[in-house]
Amino acid sequence: MKFLRCLFHIVSVIASVIASVIVMLSGSLTAAEPMTPLWIGEPTGAAQWTASSSRTLAEPPVIAKLKFACDFAQATIRLNDHLVAVVAPYCQLTVLDVGQWMQLGVNRLEVQVEKTAGPTAIALQLDIRQSSGSTLQWMSDASWNCERESQSISVTSLGHVRPELWGAGRRDIELSPLENYEQWRQALGSDSATEPAQFWTVPGFEVARLRTAAADESSWISLTQDPQGRMIISREDQGLLRMTLNESHDAVAQVEAIAVDLKECRGLAFHDGWLYANANNSKGLYRLKLNEVGTVEQMTCLREFPGSVGHGRNDLTIADGWLYSIHGDSVDYPRDNITDLTSPLRHRSGDSQREGQLLRMNLSSGQWEVVCAGLRNPYGIAMYPSGELFSFDADNEFDMGTPWYRPTRFLALGAGGDIGYRTAEGRLPPRFHDQPENLPPVLTIGRSSPTAVFCDPMLAFPEPYRNAVYLLDWTYGRILAVNLAPRGVGWRAQAELFLQGRPLNVTDVATGPDGAMYLITGGRKTQSALYRVSAKPGSDARLTAEPHEAAAKAFADRQRLKREELELIARHRNDSQLEVIFDYLADADPLLRNRARIALERMPTSRWRARVMESATDATWLYAALALAQASEPTDVPMLLQHWLEIDPKSMTLSEQFVWLRLGELFLNSNPPVVLEHTQEMESQLLRLWPTGTELRTANEGTMVGLRQRLAQLLGLLKSEALIPLVVNELLSSSLQEDRLAGLLAVRQQRSGWTTAQRRQQFTTFATAETMQGGEGLPRFIEGLRTESLATLSDQERLALQDLLEAKSIERQVAMPSRPLVRNWKLEDLHDSSQPASSQGDRVRGAQIFQDALCARCHRVGKLGTSVGPDLSFVGRRFSQRDLLQSILEPSRSVAENYRLDVILTHAGTIHTGRILVAGDYRAEKIKLQTDALRADAIVEIAKQEVAEHRQLERSPMPDNLLDTFDKSEIRDLIAYLQHPTE
Repeated sequence: MKFLRCLFHIVSVIASVIASVIVMLSGSLTAAEPMTPLWIGEPTGAAQWTASSSRTLAEPPVIAKLKFACDFAQATIRLNDHLVAVVAPYCQLTVLDVGQWMQLGVNRLEVQVEKTAGPTAIALQLDIRQSSGSTLQWMSDASWNCERESQSISVTSLGHVRPELWGAGRRDIELSPLENYEQWRQALGSDSATEPAQFWTVPGFEVARLRTAAADESSWISLTQDPQGRMIISREDQGLLRMTLNESHDAVAQVEAIAVDLKECRGLAFHDGWLYANANNSKGLYRLKLNEVGTVEQMTCLREFPGSVGHGRNDLTIADGWLYSIHGDSVDYPRDNITDLTSPLRHRSGDSQREGQLLRMNLSSGQWEVVCAGLRNPYGIAMYPSGELFSFDADNEFDMGTPWYRPTRFLALGAGGDIGYRTAEGRLPPRFHDQPENLPPVLTIGRSSPTAVFCDPMLAFPEPYRNAVYLLDWTYGRILAVNLAPRGVGWRAQAELFLQGRPLNVTDVATGPDGAMYLITGGRKTQSALYRVSAKPGSDARLTAEPHEAAAKAFADRQRLKREELELIARHRNDSQLEVIFDYLADADPLLRNRARIALERMPTSRWRARVMESATDATWLYAALALAQASEPTDVPMLLQHWLEIDPKSMTLSEQFVWLRLGELFLNSNPPVVLEHTQEMESQLLRLWPTGTELRTANEGTMVGLRQRLAQLLGLLKSEALIPLVVNELLSSSLQEDRLAGLLAVRQQRSGWTTAQRRQQFTTFATAETMQGGEGLPRFIEGLRTESLATLSDQERLALQDLLEAKSIERQVAMPSRPLVRNWKLEDLHDSSQPASSQGDRVRGAQIFQDALCARCHRVGKLGTSVGPDLSFVGRRFSQRDLLQSILEPSRSVAENYRLDVILTHAGTIHTGRILVAGDYRAEKIKLQTDALRADAIVEIAKQEVAEHRQLERSPMPDNLLDTFDKSEIRDLIAYLQHPTE
């Protein structure tokens, strides 16, 4: 074993050592403090302007990662005249790989800006790694050029982006695929809590363990501070504990058991001397009075909450005279003696589809309200100093790997909002939870298991951590800090890792009497402990208000007054204020227009239906029609559909296209006969919207990828035969598993319009579905799709597809064509610098060589091949003929991090080499390693707990000696094709 471990280190380190030596010799990498770009703007406030800059590259770029932020504008990004991305207003930080569009020599980066209301500014950073290993940074700064109305002027510098909003010098929240979701079990049956010395935390903070739970103290799940500064902790089984800290707050001086018949109190909060407790297994909210000897003097059940207990009665918070209680989807939706602030028109699709809710109770009157709904299992809730409520909602692991899956998310819970989730597992067609009528998340967090959410400006922490919102991830033993900056009604946000341990099953957190952060671990009968997190002396820092941030804050203050106005109108159903509502329906701020639409839906439709029917089809009509379509009145559909058909879908923004598409779906749900009478017209309109570009288009409602998937579903419901070639050629051939599943879903009931080749592609996709990675529900979904698809086959088609139908999987072995060895080619044998590249090779024949050499198995050029490895569509712009040859002959010379081989050493001494498959169910206790890039089924499963060490090699999965069976003319043809694939 010792020999194997040494061998493992030698194999895994040697490549990185060589690369480091090369870099050191070149002197091209130097350590530097984290830097951030400048916010830049146009000095006159023009409605449209362009910012641009150029850089010259002397070496081929291997990796180019772009970070981009745009405030109060839509931005169109071009690199070397190629359309790279279109980013809608109010999007979070955009990060994408633009390496395929970089080139040797001069590179020009251009951002076209279309201003919306607010202090417009952009910021970007392009990190480039060159073939030698050297790196370059290209940031927005005062040297950028600004053009408007054909005039060139200097950009305005608006201050640096705050480092915490850029991730500069911060630890990313990305988890290694080797992180074991079951690590919490390490705290099961243990008699001691994890030592703080094993934790990682942000520099400048320290962690101390104050107390470990005794054997008779159960597991701990909720924490709050009483008015005397003592810690009140709820036991997972039944009852409470009260802990008094010593004077220096570094130990627990006294522990008192509080006997009370309340089971599993997931939420605790004090107000006016009373303790409020959300008792999940007692299925109710209670108010208690505790005396100084730890006895419960009074206890009252304020409200019962029936239902089951899994995703149950969770956290509490109290602010401004209201008590807020958040529930998961196991709790029955309250109907009696409660005011529901959500839209009466919102779609629940039947009472059987459950949803989580945020409720609140007025502490003076006892009046209850439903504030927000459509949640899955939000465990925690916190109120920001400015009054916004935040939560951290769990994903549905059952749906992992599907196009309708959505990961864990950080949410702002607006009054009347619908987050969109409904319990609907295992059904076809599935429910797409995210729709334009729902509130978008603030941030997508991803792999995690949410528990508490916490913020408190009284924390004795340095900025920006004093003002952060903290998210507790129980499974992975982490606390994440979300840093915020106001943007209109919403926020620009960036998450970073604040603290992590293994195991550290964090369940709740509170501010202590000394301003330190106190946290508890526990849950599922695991060992519990109380910890104190404090800032080290001298770590305090103050944030300076950069010009753009100050302007954005002032604008947000004004926008939030509009939000409050709309919420008051909605609460009181003041239909005399319809003009105010219509003024905000198409606002650039997605949260403001969401509030406006909710306000409209709470008014009697008789007061505003005629206005929608008679309005011109502009953006305001679109959002008003979305409100009216929620009413599901069949008699409204003919006139709405007529307006809908008059709209040019290509002229709309991406946000508006999502709304327009959703309207078509709602019309079909509400009045199928009328819609089907106009199938041909609808089909024509929908096909015009089918995406044709490769650029990223993103909005708060989703990306172009999601739009295409939704578009396919609606065309499928209309039984469009024109959909079949689009699905076969684009979705079923996509490298994205979600695309392939969306394609199978869209055409599963299509009986006519197929060619035999298209049918074969459909069922070949089913036959290879065993390689798809996903949650527990994925096999069931695939089987359901296959069953419905089989029912559409004619007898003749069944006969033609007999070989595919008899076996549910096909052999994935891919053999190299049998060719004799020509020569062990070296660069000097193939590169002839005396001849111009244009005179060398037949690019048409080169396309065939690209397939014969199995390059198409991993790489895409245009629509040929797949995107397992880097896209080579524009590789000719980045690499000279010589560089192309060298990269094929020496594939491991420079390898991007995301394409490197993983090497895993197990405790048993086995070494595995391949690429870790990161898709699928991250809760699985095994990782999957693909050991052969040319075979999708060449997979080894390794238990995560058996992994002793993991390294990445600077070695490519691409085979060596790939060209040795081709002659010189064939190689010239291949290079010609790669340099000029589209000519």
